[in-house]
Amino acid sequence: MDKIANKDEAEFWSGPSGTSWIDNETVQDRLLSEVLNVVLDKAKLKDGDKVLDIGCGTGALSLAAAAQVGNSGRILATDISEPLLDRAAERLAHFSQADTCLADAQIAEWPETGFDHAISRFGVMFFADPPKAFANIARALRSGGHMTFATWAPATENPYWGDVAKIA
Repeated sequence: MDKIANKDEAEFWSGPSGTSWIDNETVQDRLLSEVLNVVLDKAKLKDGDKVLDIGCGTGALSLAAAAQVGNSGRILATDISEPLLDRAAERLAHFSQADTCLADAQIAEWPETGFDHAISRFGVMFFADPPKAFANIARALRSGGHMTFATWAPATENPYWGDVAKIA
C-alpha cells in the first residue's frame, strides 16, 4: 500500500494492538459471533456472490462469507493492518474463492470491482474521512450492490466495548 490516508489507525492495528487481537482471536471470534451472524443475516449472501470485506481483521467474517458464497463466489478480504491481514490470509488459505488485499478503504484503488456486497464487522468506524471512504467503497460495488456494516455505538451504550478495548 503506497498511500495511507489513515496513518494513526494503520499504526495502531499494525502494532501491539493488532498482535493482541491475533493472540486473542478465539476469544474475539466468540465475543463477536452474534454480530457476525447479524451482518450475514442482513446481507443475505447467496451462492456465487462477489463480496468485499472491509476491515476484515483476522478474517472471521470473510471465512463465514466464503462458506455462504461457495466455490462460485468471490471474497476479497481487506484491512489496513498487514499483521491482521496476514492472519486472515492464513485462515482463508483453503478457500480458493478468497483473497486478501492490504487497503485503506478511504483511498484504495480496488484491484477489482463489480462486487455484489461490501460487508464489515466493526471495520468501518475507524475511517479518518467516512464520507470519502464510503464513496470509495461504493465505487467497488456493481450498480445495485449492497453495503452491510456493523459498527460500535458510543462506548457508554456498548456492553462489549470494555472487553474488546482491553484486548486491543
